[in-house]
Amino acid sequence: MKLRQYQQDAVESAIDWMKKCTEPALLELATGAGKSWIAAAIAQWIHETSKKKVLVLQPSKELTEQNFSKYVSTGKKASIFSASAGSKCTRHNVVYATPKTVLNSISRFGDSFGAVIIDEAHQTTPTIKQIIDSIRAKNPMLRVIGMTATPYRMGTGYIYQFDQTHTPVKRLSEDETISAFYHSLLYKIHTRELIEMGFLTDAHTDTATNQIHYNTDNLTLNKMGQFDAKSVEQAFVGQGRLTSQIVADVVSHAANRKGVMLFAAT
Repeated sequence: MKLRQYQQDAVESAIDWMKKCTEPALLELATGAGKSWIAAAIAQWIHETSKKKVLVLQPSKELTEQNFSKYVSTGKKASIFSASAGSKCTRHNVVYATPKTVLNSISRFGDSFGAVIIDEAHQTTPTIKQIIDSIRAKNPMLRVIGMTATPYRMGTGYIYQFDQTHTPVKRLSEDETISAFYHSLLYKIHTRELIEMGFLTDAHTDTATNQIHYNTDNLTLNKMGQFDAKSVEQAFVGQGRLTSQIVADVVSHAANRKGVMLFAAT
């Protein structure tokens, strides 16, 4: 596969780390940077180098299928292990999977696996940690690479302890991170850099007509640092008339646009 230069840099930073260390490490990659391609290149290198399989974890069926399709488009074969995607296959050397399905069949993931790659790594849940612990018990040399655009969690701070992109290497303080799962941040590229390189379109903000919006004053955080489901439901569910006004407003603002992306609350 032909990677962009920054993608190649990200891959090489992960490879350099894995050659010398088994601690989990992180790549900070802005949305649109092409995490699927980077994960595919890292997985390919791991298998070619160690002859072991690679498990690639994503939090949803949609991301699993998307990342899988990018990998197989390179001409390589891969498997999907996800109940929601309708497949539980570990035949090929790279396995794209959802965490819960893997944990429910964890006995199928042993020392034949040399690495775990985690997409949306800011959601490194207890389930994912259980999977890693189980495979590592059978293969102590297991490598773990996470990728995310947002390496930060409300309540616990950054999800890494050391910033290797900083010169000299920076150790984060207790005020910045609590019990970080990832040892080090190896590489980062932000949205502004991708815009300046010409890979992303510059952002443009617009204001809703007559301040049509949901009331989010009462949203609260749960102990995981995420918005509490009950408060989200109170703010957004059952607001049919308001939602219709918001959609109509989006349509009017998007009259000359080629496409619109909507982020939903549930």
